[in-house]
Parts: sequence; C-alpha cells; structure tokens
Amino acid sequence: GITPELQGWGANYPLVATPRAQLSRFEQVRSVPARILVDRKGQIRKHYAGIVAPEVMQQDVLALLKEP
Repeated sequence: GITPELQGWGANYPLVATPRAQLSRFEQVRSVPARILVDRKGQIRKHYAGIVAPEVMQQDVLALLKEP
C-alpha cells in the first residue's frame, strides 16, 4: 500500500510501497527506505538508497518521460 508520506508527496506518476518482507525480490535494495525508478518498459533505470530529495527524483522522472 501507499504510505501517508507518499500520499502527501503530490507525485503525478505511480508510486508503490513494497512491504519489507518482499524487498529480497530486488537485489539492488541495500537500505530502507529505497526507491527504484522503473521506465515505461518495466526496466529498473535508477536505484536511490536512503532519503532522496523529491527534486532529484523529479529530474530523473522528467528525463525518462522525454524518452520515446
């Protein structure tokens, strides 16, 4: 489910919260919180460990949206 933190973030793209027990499915996750940026094809494009400024993620998302 989506945490209150994510709900208040105001993102205009899908956000998913993964239960800690399922994190083992993602080899790149070495810290919590972790954020993974996935492109339109479902490919992991970037991994963010720990706290990340929304502006950083927004810049990366906008760059992906420009891709065909």
